[in-house]
Amino acid sequence: MAAAACGGSAPTAGPPAAGLLLLGLADGSPRGQQALGEDPVSVELAGDGTVAYVSDNRPGRVRAVALPSLRVLWTADVGGRPGPLLA
Repeated sequence: MAAAACGGSAPTAGPPAAGLLLLGLADGSPRGQQALGEDPVSVELAGDGTVAYVSDNRPGRVRAVALPSLRVLWTADVGGRPGPLLA
């Protein structure tokens, strides 16, 4: 699976306007989506693929999200723009 952060506007039938979208690597089909934060700009996956770390720049937060359930495990207020922390 691939996880991607998306921001900006999106059609109502498509992915969330701001959040996480899971796609199958074999065929690119949607596997799940979750509205998440205000300005998610980067995602880093744990080595075992069970957690996605999402930076949310506008409020300055990093969230850990369980995969594939998309349940938020924890949120850390780090301030600033945490996107580079995950790069």
